[in-house]
Amino acid sequence: INADDFAKLNPNGIHIGSTRGFNLGKSGDAKLVQATESQLARTLLKDKEEQMLMIGARIVQKAGGAETAEAVRIRYSSDNSVLGTIAGNVSEALKRAILDAERFMMGEPDEDGTVFWLNQSFFDETMTAQDILAQVQLWQQGIIAKSDLRTNLRQGGVIEADRTDELIDDELAEQPPVTGNDTGGGEDEQ
Repeated sequence: INADDFAKLNPNGIHIGSTRGFNLGKSGDAKLVQATESQLARTLLKDKEEQMLMIGARIVQKAGGAETAEAVRIRYSSDNSVLGTIAGNVSEALKRAILDAERFMMGEPDEDGTVFWLNQSFFDETMTAQDILAQVQLWQQGIIAKSDLRTNLRQGGVIEADRTDELIDDELAEQPPVTGNDTGGGEDEQ
């Protein structure tokens, strides 16, 4: 079929889809040219996702049973450095967006009172018994305040994050004093 005949037979051009068709005459032939799967964007996207998962898995997984958490931190410090830079940049961008929203809503943004940051702790920070003991000793020696001790214990996952100092103090005030014979079982226990 020549171009003029094709234009007469298909005045609206070719539309592709399951409900579309086109006339190529008695002996017309049509072929669909398609990229191979390795060139498709979806395959490339899957490859990138797998690479990102591998990088992410490296950050949170320890390599071997004999390797300490500190050794993992050192080994992946360059990855953490890049992630820290990205998290810092995103934090700053989101803070600026919040300030722009304040500028729109209130007229003048509260730059000092507006705080936003992303967590840049890429490893679980759990306190060991030695860490807790060291923190208690610092408090007992008057080097840090009780509120600092409790803040550190919250960050270490020892105290739940939503428990305030006031709530803890109130709970401690309600408890009876601990005596040498107290086994913690209550008044019914003899």
